[in-house]
Amino acid sequence: LCSMFAATVLAQDPVAEEGKPHAGPGIQHDATTLLLPPGSYEFGSLIDAGAEFLEWNILSNPKEYQGVTVALQKTMQLDKDTVEEALCELFFSRGFVLVPQNPHQNLYEVIALGGAKGRTAMQTAPVRSVTEVLEQPHLKQPVTTSVTLHHVDGVVCQNAIRPFIAAVGGNSTAGLTINSMGPRSLLLQGMQHDVARAIAMIREVDGPPPQEVVDAEPRLKKLQKQIRELQKQLKELR
Repeated sequence: LCSMFAATVLAQDPVAEEGKPHAGPGIQHDATTLLLPPGSYEFGSLIDAGAEFLEWNILSNPKEYQGVTVALQKTMQLDKDTVEEALCELFFSRGFVLVPQNPHQNLYEVIALGGAKGRTAMQTAPVRSVTEVLEQPHLKQPVTTSVTLHHVDGVVCQNAIRPFIAAVGGNSTAGLTINSMGPRSLLLQGMQHDVARAIAMIREVDGPPPQEVVDAEPRLKKLQKQIRELQKQLKELR
């Protein structure tokens, strides 16, 4: 089905077939699937496609991405659960991040890391729990989280992993910062995929948490999944 869909799209859009930049007519979607055929896309067309598919408002400054393109060699078939991570990956590959401004109103913004808002976007990264971060360990989006320690002092843990995270991010704007918040807590801020990696190292240094914490996490994830499924069903009924 995917190959038939892609063939139809390319037949309708000869510019995409030639691999040249276009405004996005080759991008198609229905209620459940967003399809990005092979070709080279203007950056703005990806922003508009993601906003329309997710039913979001995504703010941006066209002057920042004028002339920026993204080339795909293979078809990307995305659903509601995978499109945000995929778009963030494409944006980040060109030096941009997708930042939630008011998620309750479905309002987001694409910001250039090297632009005037880049540093502010990192410093005001939304707060998420460790569980939420680890549910999307590859998401390239600014985030802040705190990690509770069970066995190791915060300063000791921070010093132990500092050599491994010193160069994470490639530049000071998108880098990872970690600070001790007392003897039993660390505060992490940076891109979510870097933060997830740091959490794994912290747990390696700190050792396994108490048994009751270990047992609670799978139940919490299961409940969160059930809530998302119920919310989806309710939206479809409405």
